[in-house]
Amino acid sequence: MTMETLTPNLMVRDVNQTIDWYKLHLDFRLQMSVPEEGQFDWAMIGRDSVELMLQSVESVTRELPEFKDRPVGGSFAMYIRMNGLRDLYQNLKDQVKVLQELNKTFYGTIEFTVEDCNGYVLTLSERDS
Repeated sequence: MTMETLTPNLMVRDVNQTIDWYKLHLDFRLQMSVPEEGQFDWAMIGRDSVELMLQSVESVTRELPEFKDRPVGGSFAMYIRMNGLRDLYQNLKDQVKVLQELNKTFYGTIEFTVEDCNGYVLTLSERDS
């Protein structure tokens, strides 16, 4: 058995609004959507080798009724390793909700943590050189 990728499927209030947030702040691109135009129920976005699926509350709960009473937003952090972290931090720090300022870790990285428009947490990280 070989596992090849992990792509989170995030339950969101508004797929289109979430796409706009990721485009504006992290330069993600829309890869596909359902439907192809208008107000989306589902979309795949990505940048470089990072991908996220976004699915509306209504769409998720039709497929998985167990999600009906669960809140939007995460109780986990998505950890994204990248290059150019300091520049990104300077561009984002006054535009988004920063949960943890730029800091050096004991395990040899520089990181900061933000919250997206749905309450999902993203830790952005770069090896400290």
